Amino acid sequence: MTDIRSDIRPEVLEKELNKKRYKIIITEFSNELVIRGKEWKIGVNPKTDSDEGYDYTPAIEKIVQRERTVFQQEIDTLDLGTVICAVNGIMR
Repeated sequence: MTDIRSDIRPEVLEKELNKKRYKIIITEFSNELVIRGKEWKIGVNPKTDSDEGYDYTPAIEKIVQRERTVFQQEIDTLDLGTVICAVNGIMR
């Protein structure tokens, strides 16, 4: 291991190395019915049965899962027990 010299004072270095931060993220997931297709793409030309030509793709219904961040916060201290109780609706 190589010894790296630092110009940072030892007390500042120790404080910065021991600093922890936490990020709380609440994400909402939902399913939506969407219609996909009707895109102009290269496809089979129905008149010539060749792979040349453009046509619209067929419209299809599809269930898509959406993901959305509802809440996000960064904090210096975290009481994990309180967070778990809050999420589960438990009063301490």
